[in-house]
Amino acid sequence: SFDARGLESGPHSFYVMSDDSTVSSSVAVLVDTLPPVLNSFSVYPEGTVKPGEALKIKAQSEPELEEAKVRLQGIEETLLPGADLGTYEATLPAPQTAGRFSLDVILVDKLANKAELLNQKSLTVAAPKLVAPPKVEGLTGKAGNGSIALDWQAALPKENPIAHYRIYYGFHFDQLNEKVNTEGPVTTYTLSALTNDTQYFVALKAVDTKGTESEEMSVTIAATPTAPATPEV
Repeated sequence: SFDARGLESGPHSFYVMSDDSTVSSSVAVLVDTLPPVLNSFSVYPEGTVKPGEALKIKAQSEPELEEAKVRLQGIEETLLPGADLGTYEATLPAPQTAGRFSLDVILVDKLANKAELLNQKSLTVAAPKLVAPPKVEGLTGKAGNGSIALDWQAALPKENPIAHYRIYYGFHFDQLNEKVNTEGPVTTYTLSALTNDTQYFVALKAVDTKGTESEEMSVTIAATPTAPATPEV
């Protein structure tokens, strides 16, 4: 027997010669010590994605690999053979946390030659910007006995439905320190238990089902609750 070690990749021929110089038929052997080559690698969608969004991964290399994987956040996912020869594909979710992440590719051929290719693609995960409800329009108020009856137009959101309205009020135009929420997306509300003969300033915002407030306050109105006049005797 004979061990051939340290052979370079490529074709090699072996034969046996006896003591009387008789030469056997040669045997051709192809030695492969080269790791697989990654010809192309793609991630769709590219650029910035949402947390948990589905990512379509596709790698192109030599056909019939023993193993093809992609690594994201230290977790390896198997790439399965695609429809085209030498392609390997998978669909996996983007990370749930915002940030920038790199994707590695691992390829192993039938002879256990391994290629571990780092940072083949980068991925940015960003939480979608919440779209705030619009400014509430048409606020009016009518003062009563210890109360102010409010009325306004319904806000028409671009994304999430309106859950309720948040009313801000106080004794100064720029100090609306008190607040109260309506019960549902109603367009009327009465502030009660107010002090008569005291001027109040009132404004409001819409709040959607995600808890996002209008970025801009409605117009601020002023009203002064008053006790009813005592009838003359």
